[in-house]
Amino acid sequence: MSVQLNAQEKLKQVTDCRKIIVQDSDRRSFDDRSSVAIDLDGDGKPDTITPRTYTVKSNRKISDKAKIKLRETHWISFNIKTSKGRVFNSFFKYNYGTDESNYWVYAFVPCRINRDGKTDFLFYSGDDTTEETIIFVNTGNVFEIYSRKVEELR
Repeated sequence: MSVQLNAQEKLKQVTDCRKIIVQDSDRRSFDDRSSVAIDLDGDGKPDTITPRTYTVKSNRKISDKAKIKLRETHWISFNIKTSKGRVFNSFFKYNYGTDESNYWVYAFVPCRINRDGKTDFLFYSGDDTTEETIIFVNTGNVFEIYSRKVEELR
């Protein structure tokens, strides 16, 4: 019973997703493939989000007379493993760049968007000129995208 109360107290302290300012300590390089621990299912035990990066190569022809140009897109995919052993492979895939440019960092930050008691989270990606945030709402069975915002930095 005390573990449940501690988990509920921690959840009350989680910031509203719309008010989060992602800190440098939250940001991770896309090369950092270590797991992130967040209690997503509300059982008081950390669940793990594990990233995996990959590159997709494609041939692209700009016009009928142009040469075929090889193009790369860079992706990161995330798997969730709950403390109870349940696995959700590739629950979220994100295109973070191309062979021409990439976002530099990403972050997962636990937050709350509603008062249902479930841990929601904010996904952040950015570089020195642009940042993108996506808020995921935990419905208990799936995560739904609540909002997505791309912003130019000044």
